[in-house]
Amino acid sequence: MHMKNDFLEPSVLHQGQQVTIRKKKRRYFSNNCADRWLYPKRDLLYLVPQLSGFLLFYVYAFIVALRYSMLDNNARMAFVGIKHYMDVINNPYYQLALMNTIKFSFLSVLISLVIGYVLALLVFWHSAFRWVTNLGMLAFFLPSSALMMIWRILMSQHGTIANALYVLLPNVFSLNMWPEFSLYAFFIWRYLGVSILIYLSGLFRIEYHIIEAARLEGAGSWLISRSILLPLLTRTSMFNLVFMTVFSLRMFREVYLLYGAYPPQNLYFVQHYLSNHFARLNYQRLSAAAVLLAAFLSMLFMLIIHAFQKREQL
Repeated sequence: MHMKNDFLEPSVLHQGQQVTIRKKKRRYFSNNCADRWLYPKRDLLYLVPQLSGFLLFYVYAFIVALRYSMLDNNARMAFVGIKHYMDVINNPYYQLALMNTIKFSFLSVLISLVIGYVLALLVFWHSAFRWVTNLGMLAFFLPSSALMMIWRILMSQHGTIANALYVLLPNVFSLNMWPEFSLYAFFIWRYLGVSILIYLSGLFRIEYHIIEAARLEGAGSWLISRSILLPLLTRTSMFNLVFMTVFSLRMFREVYLLYGAYPPQNLYFVQHYLSNHFARLNYQRLSAAAVLLAAFLSMLFMLIIHAFQKREQL
């Protein structure tokens, strides 16, 4: 009795068995080719709608803005080079808006990352505090208009909290500081839950035997969190940093709802500068400022990614 074996020599097998093996080989190679070439190309078809929208509404719009930024005006359409870029860079309002944007983004993102990591560790080590994540995500899903209504009632400049801080800390706190302070508080209130959730997703991906080995060596929770978990969360921290930076740049909407087109001087952002030139139909200055902002953010994100990649290689 002969056992069926596909690996026997062709001379040993009967003619029918050789035909069967050839069919199996043909079927194997055809499936292998389909897996390598046909299926990946078929999956790319699902990206066509999103890629088309990205090319039309982002890439093409950026090219049009780049073209407008180098023309004199909408009537003459004469090429002027970098004239509008120099005017925007030397404009004191743009300088003020850029400095305010950088300052707010840096401080708000830094605070959200630090507090988010601490609260994520609290939830990670003590599951009884799971409600912190749910409470933090509540404000994220509410619309901005509803949040602004609540914020005006609870955190107005002459409200209870502002007056209490003014009475308790008269030498440190003034009512003129309240708009900026309340905006930082609003950013933390709205986006802190996202920071906690991102850190938790990274913490729960870490293999638990690493933590157990550290505990066997006598390491406590603080040492594990600082020396083991934080270095392992490098990619998560980079993603969280980029995510929070994008959210900080979107705070113009909330500032506009609170203070209109002309907010207090320390809350005048680049988006206000862009919006005001758009209202005046000054598309050349608007395009130049938008291109400068895009270039600045691109360089910033590339530096962040390079710094984190260099840290991982150490």
